[in-house]
Amino acid sequence: MSSSTPQHNRLRSRVACEPCRERKRKCDGASPCNTCVRYAYDCHYPQSGRKRKAAALSADRTSPAAEHSPSTPTDQEAQNRIQSLEANSGSAFVRKMALGIDPANAPRLRLFAWNVFLGSRKSNHTPVSRSIIQIISWPEMEELASIYFAKVDPCYGFVDRQSLERRMRTHWSNSNTETGAFEAVICGVAALGLLFSRRNVIDAELDLVETAKRILEQSMSVHPSLDIVTAWVLRVAYMRMTAPAHASWMASCMLMHTLEAAGIHSTHVLDWSSAGELGQALTPEIRKRILGVAQHLNIWMSFDIGRSRVHLQTLDFDLPAPREGSYTTELLELLPHSENLNPDKSVDVLDLKNSLATIVERHHSAPPSVLAQCNLTLLLCRRLRTLNFHFQGSLLNQVLSVTARGIQAAQDLLDDCAPWHHVQFATQPQNINDWSSHTWLDSLPEMPDLQTFDIDRFLNGSSEWSLPGDWTQGL
Repeated sequence: MSSSTPQHNRLRSRVACEPCRERKRKCDGASPCNTCVRYAYDCHYPQSGRKRKAAALSADRTSPAAEHSPSTPTDQEAQNRIQSLEANSGSAFVRKMALGIDPANAPRLRLFAWNVFLGSRKSNHTPVSRSIIQIISWPEMEELASIYFAKVDPCYGFVDRQSLERRMRTHWSNSNTETGAFEAVICGVAALGLLFSRRNVIDAELDLVETAKRILEQSMSVHPSLDIVTAWVLRVAYMRMTAPAHASWMASCMLMHTLEAAGIHSTHVLDWSSAGELGQALTPEIRKRILGVAQHLNIWMSFDIGRSRVHLQTLDFDLPAPREGSYTTELLELLPHSENLNPDKSVDVLDLKNSLATIVERHHSAPPSVLAQCNLTLLLCRRLRTLNFHFQGSLLNQVLSVTARGIQAAQDLLDDCAPWHHVQFATQPQNINDWSSHTWLDSLPEMPDLQTFDIDRFLNGSSEWSLPGDWTQGL
């Protein structure tokens, strides 16, 4: 009888992982163990003497051919890349935190507030591709272009306004109903103008987007012109503010490949003489702006959803010159710091801390730019937390100050009815919510209440944000 009775003896792990041994904590012997999962430690076990000897003998027997074969990444390197990828994505970071606290009830991996339209600009209309002249009138195009240059161009400034308006007048005066590369550009400008002037989508906007999409798809079999590249940047910017995450990221990758095919990514391969068409010349300044905005969109979409970015091998990029009334250069100055956070790059605590100190000391002038600064600040904070860095002193106060400015900037954008995707920052204070600091808790009453953000105004209010005129629902 005694032999058949189950024994409930306490099981003890014979080998503890290195983090538990160093901190003298109990280890359950799992990989990773519960302690490392809870505190986000890098769980790894010491190699036994017998295994070390076997590994040494195996190394001695390695053939000469194997010695010259490409080295494969170690498990530790792979784990570091995974940690960096998870920290770059705010949603993945939140899920990992929840797994360490309560694995059974951790939320599913999902993107919170990908854009103010929650990933969809809904309508029952079936889009129709046709000439822009058949979709909107010339006065309407003029008004939409003015809205675009007033609200979108200051942040994403890569279109030559004088050249665009001159070519628009020529296009309408000729009553040209043939859809070409330039139509993809003006369709993109008009669609963004409607996006920033109307809360609810209308049929004309969807037809403009569909027309530009068809032109871009048909252009894939030919060498891309400057108009095609410009239209792609406009399309990706529009999709980032209206479309689901996966579709937006795919479009941003296509944009980067189109840049490479056009040769715009490198001055060494670019044929300046053939880069323009119909009097539209590609200047060095426009090239820098197109390339910078394209990189900004692709890098940050990749980080947000935990996917790979498109890295062009012969990339040749310098910052564009500042322009009065524009903060595009201010936004693009964050690019070098963003690129250093690529999961394939090895950065230590000191590198991340120095980068964070540089970012929080910067002055950004406009709400979208301020929120880009805050997004990068929070990303650096997440990366530092994965390396067990503890925030304190002046650096912590600076981060909290930037965070408070970011929340105010998000409120300003909502008050201005500007549907920039940067507003998603307002949903991410949980990234620093686990800081063990009374300073963070004390600062909460001074910050605007996130629950007072009237996001419903974007979706269910009156149809106009500004008043561009009477737009017909089915031209």
